[in-house]
Amino acid sequence: MPHVVVMVTTSYPRFPGDSVGTFMEPIAASVAARGHEVHIVAPWHPLVTRGREEHGVFVHFFKYAPLRALNVFGEAAGMRADVRLRGAAWIAAPLAMTAGWFKAMRVAGKRRATIMHGHWVVPGGAIAAAAGPRLPLVVSLHGSDVFVAERVAPARAVARRVFQRAGFVTACSADLSGRAVALGAAPDRLEV
Repeated sequence: MPHVVVMVTTSYPRFPGDSVGTFMEPIAASVAARGHEVHIVAPWHPLVTRGREEHGVFVHFFKYAPLRALNVFGEAAGMRADVRLRGAAWIAAPLAMTAGWFKAMRVAGKRRATIMHGHWVVPGGAIAAAAGPRLPLVVSLHGSDVFVAERVAPARAVARRVFQRAGFVTACSADLSGRAVALGAAPDRLEV
């Protein structure tokens, strides 16, 4: 049975040949190639030139920053060397999470989503869980999300709640899987 999947992510290639979020496009395209309708919800960035639909994937960018200097949510701009949040990211995060939640909720409702898929437990998993509270939730871990959850108490609390809500969690390594279990992910719902 084909599904309508809403993937919430903080990184997606902004233009052809972009080096940011390059692994997200083949993930989304491969799900679409299996006959599912895939919608990406991602933060807008000044460099975005993508169309609304490419490779069978519908892309929905959301704006969140009242100032150009705050366009640092995702797209590899919110962290320093993937180990520490930049100052502007602390300001942008609540704006982006709220805007992302509204956009994901609208897309899920309009397209009659059957699955929410959050990339990065925090923030993508949290946004996807809030936007589709009655829909099955899949969470994919990519590394920096778990790193932040291990070190920032509010992110850790949010990650724990998202893991409790998730029906399925994917991790890109056994190490990441073990660290997710320590944060509250159920081992029987986790796949490497």
